[in-house]
Amino acid sequence: MRNRLFLLTAAVVLSACADDQHATAPASHSGLSGRSASGDVAPSGGGIKLPDAKPAAQVGFTKITRVTSAQCNVVIGENSSNTATCSAGTTAIGGNYNISLFVSSASFPWFRFAGLDGQNGWSVTIWNEQAGAREFSYYVTAYCAS
Repeated sequence: MRNRLFLLTAAVVLSACADDQHATAPASHSGLSGRSASGDVAPSGGGIKLPDAKPAAQVGFTKITRVTSAQCNVVIGENSSNTATCSAGTTAIGGNYNISLFVSSASFPWFRFAGLDGQNGWSVTIWNEQAGAREFSYYVTAYCAS
């Protein structure tokens, strides 16, 4: 049944697309005398010469680089802030942090701030004062566009 339906659909599509006397567009432009398919009058002499296209100047950022801060150790009961700063001529557009040497049974530290620092860098502030805290290390990464 499915094959018959498919064949019937294919036959209908083919017959609708067949080239016959009921075409919607003229077969040649000889009877239009200077008119385009849209009905606009085209100038005689073969048409309009358009200027050669030239690439436009690049606008916006073209390169993303990653800048990483130094590794920072945080002991139990202390707070820590760390920043990755983009170099001159680039703009900080985002960032993240990576925790290492973290004991899975320890309480996770409190992140008080993680974001653009307003001075072309990505900053993270961590509090490690919660019950069950353990010592760990982390570093910050900033993504810089130029």
